[in-house]
Amino acid sequence: MINDDDCPDPGSIGAALLGVVTDALPTAIAYVDRNRVYRYANNSYLKAVRQSASDVIGQTIDSIVQNEWLSDDVIEMIHNRVARALNGMASEFSFKATLPDTKEEIWLLATYTPDIDPAGRVRGYVSLFRDITEEKAIESQLQERATTDPLTGLRNRRFLEDIADQKFAEAERGGKTLGLLMIDVDLFKSFNDQHGHATGDEILCQIAKAISDSLRLGDIVTRWGGEEFLALLNSSEQGQIILAAERIRQSVENLHLQPGTLPYPVTVSIGAALCGNDPARLDQDIEAADKALYAAKMNGRNCIETSPRFSGGGAADKRKFDPES
Repeated sequence: MINDDDCPDPGSIGAALLGVVTDALPTAIAYVDRNRVYRYANNSYLKAVRQSASDVIGQTIDSIVQNEWLSDDVIEMIHNRVARALNGMASEFSFKATLPDTKEEIWLLATYTPDIDPAGRVRGYVSLFRDITEEKAIESQLQERATTDPLTGLRNRRFLEDIADQKFAEAERGGKTLGLLMIDVDLFKSFNDQHGHATGDEILCQIAKAISDSLRLGDIVTRWGGEEFLALLNSSEQGQIILAAERIRQSVENLHLQPGTLPYPVTVSIGAALCGNDPARLDQDIEAADKALYAAKMNGRNCIETSPRFSGGGAADKRKFDPES
């Protein structure tokens, strides 16, 4: 029979067990009191800050959270979240950090939970830091797949819709107006009907590369659907937009001159339009480019038409347009 006096205090057992459990977790866990002083840190936390328990416990958060592996912005964000936790508000955020030893970049998810006593007073907070680098990598891969056309490797319609606000904001800061090119492969259905979808896919891939190679850094080209491509150009100069369209038109037209690339000539028709300053009206801008494309088709194909917003908007076909002028 065991004497009750020989039994350890249940509270001490619980505290010891909690320490064992938290030390075994890969998540970095710490408890900080209302005075911003560390009262507990598990092994993962100590490893992350590269300190021993004696170096951390009893110290303030300001003395431990350094910029050796955290950027100034992240440190500022941590202190903001600490302030929120000490005001009784839970929060979380993710951030990127660089390990000082290996210079490896990792992603961490930080969670701050206030410790509130029965009277409603904040005694401190618990912070948790979890490595989410692998999750971020998977998320990035899924995002890449979701915004990339699997056949041509170009970005797709969803990507343009996702990035539109950013591109319009950049243009506004630079005092520019974005340009649009709607590009359609001429007589593509007949290529597919006569030579099969495999040849049609090869044509689309070659054209996609020709378009990409014809554009400048910062311009975006997407496979819009079927045999249609849409390019969003950074230039607000009407002449530069037309020059880009002409580079594309000539590059595609010359594809058949490369031995073994394509068995027959292929051309594109292009509709050019200027964007307004409102990303919410991008659909209308695209519609304007689409109407200009339709006009190019009616004008004999293998040419460029501009929307009415262009000064003197109208055809700029291969016979009338001089790219050197």
